[in-house]
Amino acid sequence: AEASREGSDKAELINDCIKNGKIVPSEVTCQLAKNEMERQGKNNIFLIDGFPRNLENLQGWDNVFKEECKVLAVLHLDCSQETCIK
Repeated sequence: AEASREGSDKAELINDCIKNGKIVPSEVTCQLAKNEMERQGKNNIFLIDGFPRNLENLQGWDNVFKEECKVLAVLHLDCSQETCIK
């Protein structure tokens, strides 16, 4: 949504990453997540699927959220592709 939002200061970066098959920098992704979480309200609980994928993602999360967001749990599901499809 941010990539196509008129007036976005991140749209060019996001679109360049997509065009070149690169991943959007973690801090940008985390800031966008934070903005949406704030828009939804502080009393909500959020499930972030597929993130963080690596240490750089986690560092981006920590840099953006600092102490503002309490991570309650991390789930790592290790199962076959067949099970995932089911």
